[in-house]
Amino acid sequence: MEKKHILIFIGCLLSVTLVMVALYASSPINSKIFRANFDRKLLPETALEEKNAFELEASSVYISGVTADKIYISNTFKPLNLWISDYEFKNTHDIRLKLVGVDSLREPSAFRTTVDPPNFFLSNGIMPIAMRGTIDSWEAKKYMPDSSYYFVEAVPISTSSMALKSYSSNQQALHLARKTAIDTPYFKFKYGLLEKQKDGVFCVNGKLHFSKDLHKLIYLYAYRNQYIVMDTNMNLSYRGNTIDTFSVARVKLTQIESKKLTMAASPPTVINGLSCVSKNYLYNQSLLLANNEDEKVFKKSAVIDVYDINQGIYVFSFHVPKYRNNSLSDFRVFNNQLIALFGRHLVVYELNNNNVSINEDFHQ
Repeated sequence: MEKKHILIFIGCLLSVTLVMVALYASSPINSKIFRANFDRKLLPETALEEKNAFELEASSVYISGVTADKIYISNTFKPLNLWISDYEFKNTHDIRLKLVGVDSLREPSAFRTTVDPPNFFLSNGIMPIAMRGTIDSWEAKKYMPDSSYYFVEAVPISTSSMALKSYSSNQQALHLARKTAIDTPYFKFKYGLLEKQKDGVFCVNGKLHFSKDLHKLIYLYAYRNQYIVMDTNMNLSYRGNTIDTFSVARVKLTQIESKKLTMAASPPTVINGLSCVSKNYLYNQSLLLANNEDEKVFKKSAVIDVYDINQGIYVFSFHVPKYRNNSLSDFRVFNNQLIALFGRHLVVYELNNNNVSINEDFHQ
């Protein structure tokens, strides 16, 4: 595939990801709700308690980091803008990020910011570029060798390495890869982790996460009931399954002969929407209604299924209701705090069950 076609392709994949999040991350997979063949261990509604809320200036935002006392919000269309607040929204301020050695920005909306004190990271898979800085100066510099490999997603593992989801021209498919600033080879595909079912691109779409506490990478497929757990060298630890039964991605494809591209003919059936990792838990927004779930509650909220990464088991689920008629658009978990975005509305919840911590085992 020619370079210009790869750029078009990567751009399309990034656009598709944004559209999927906007249209499907908070909606059932069909306009007609049907019950899937599984049950949930649902926490009561009282387990989620709203603590504080704040209305942001824009809705094109995402959570770029959370700590014990701060929330970091970035803007998709203004990648150098960063908003910082405490959990009570009493102390808020704006930061303008500085990029050293970068004269112009290509595809600004392709930038993603990750704040992980004392460092922060910016990446853009179309340029392609990876930058790092400290929160003392908010000034970022390139910290990875230049590469010709474009990527769809990048997750920092350490100050000198990152995990990528990148397109392999030789394989003509998306694969996970590891990039490092100190070891050779600097870039290496990890073939075989993502398992092709149809085209090797849309059928393997998903979200990549890193747990600092476990030193584990987690990849959650969007269109099938599986997640992958890896060590920091991206060696496979195990493959786990979500509680639904959708083991095969439902993707319809079409060929664009003039550009020698394969694209999705229609929006794929999204099984797993938004997700995050905190300590040893994977939090996954499922778009499937369970046997024992109230349909009215399901339509008015996002259901989050929680999995123990250490044990590879499902633990419990809870509902996050719409906020002022806005659906959940992003979320993070830090200890017992759930930080949730509903468009321009940022809400902090406390999550518990009869004084049982969310980061303790819960079975019923």
